[in-house]
Amino acid sequence: MGVNLKQGYNGDITARQAGSVGGQMVKNVCPVRKASFHRENRTAAGHEFLAGYQAALCL
Repeated sequence: MGVNLKQGYNGDITARQAGSVGGQMVKNVCPVRKASFHRENRTAAGHEFLAGYQAALCL
C-alpha cells in the first residue's frame, strides 16, 4: 500500500492514503470472484462466444 501506519492514532495521513488502506481492507473482506468460459451461441448454430462473470459476496 505504501502507507506507513503507526500504532494508535493515524489522523495525520492524507485522504488518498486513508482511501488506499480502506480499499485494501474491502478487498480482503469482500473478494471478487471471476470466471470466464466459452458458451455456444443459441441463435447461430456452430458459433460460440466467451462469457465472463464477476461476483462479490459480502456478509
